[in-house]
Amino acid sequence: MPEHATGRMRREKNETQVKVTGDLDEYTRRVVDAITRRAYEIFEARGYKGGRNLDDWLQAEAELHYPIQLDVEKLDNTLVVKGELSGFGTDEIEVKVEPRTLPIVGERKQPRSPEGKETTQPSQRARLVHCTLELPEPVLAEKATASLREGILEVILPKAVRKSGPISNAA
Repeated sequence: MPEHATGRMRREKNETQVKVTGDLDEYTRRVVDAITRRAYEIFEARGYKGGRNLDDWLQAEAELHYPIQLDVEKLDNTLVVKGELSGFGTDEIEVKVEPRTLPIVGERKQPRSPEGKETTQPSQRARLVHCTLELPEPVLAEKATASLREGILEVILPKAVRKSGPISNAA
């Protein structure tokens, strides 16, 4: 049984499923590269004056990252995680499910409003999502599903079944 499942969200019957694809190292490198490039642009715009490297980095991060708040609902046999990702498409969000954590990453190719139009609102210009949620209970990563409907991400995580002793991956 895999310890984690990573997947790019794919639409199937109005539902997007988490499929196994690999890890997020490549995505993390792209995020750091994008922030580095933007921080340098800010440094250039200030006339190449040194001494504000951290300020430039933090400004670049704030401009590029899309803020996401995740809500967790505990049901009898599942955890349901929801968060607003307005303007992102299913092909731009990746969810990696691990037994105790839920990393969510995404990169918006073209900033747009929910109606599909380009936007100038700061939260819509931000193009990167990168957050990790610590889960309150262990889950069965390989049975997780995710959907993105009308800008709301929903991840359904079946809880790991506890038997006498350690956590079992049995359903």
